[in-house]
Amino acid sequence: MIRNPIDADSAYKPQRQDLFWLHEGRTKTGKSKYFFSPKAEGDLLDTIPVGYEIYEHPNAQVFLIKELPKIITDDEKTVVEKQLKALK
Repeated sequence: MIRNPIDADSAYKPQRQDLFWLHEGRTKTGKSKYFFSPKAEGDLLDTIPVGYEIYEHPNAQVFLIKELPKIITDDEKTVVEKQLKALK
């Protein structure tokens, strides 16, 4: 997963392509759907919705996906890092 924010939270620039803008659309049932487009026209969002994160495929396709639960907590990561430093 690669994050590369630009000035606005609703814009994203992949490593190998132009700037993409975050749009909001509606499904047939009225639910929100989010997508990135190179066009800065339409229903643009100002910020990334809560609970979502930007995901970029290796081929530079950009998606907005729901945040995945962390397998390792920040506290666990800190403990492991401290122990590794102590071994050096």
